[in-house]
Amino acid sequence: MPEDFQQDALDRINDWLKRLEDEAKKLIEKYNIEDLDSAQQASLAGKYIMLIARLLELRQQFTNEASSDEERLLKIILARE
Repeated sequence: MPEDFQQDALDRINDWLKRLEDEAKKLIEKYNIEDLDSAQQASLAGKYIMLIARLLELRQQFTNEASSDEERLLKIILARE
């Protein structure tokens, strides 16, 4: 894959990660998580965790600069699937 396409893909993945992080922060600020029952909390957390895990996996395909923290997080998330 040409390097400019690879960089474009990496930039887009990073943008999606940032958007997802911002949306999660907005949800936390808007709603009191303790007001949700445990099933709702798990569902909400699970959706965000799986989206983040998938984006991190994609990012690793386009870069060799994954941090050890990022790799540990992916191993934890993927081990629970």
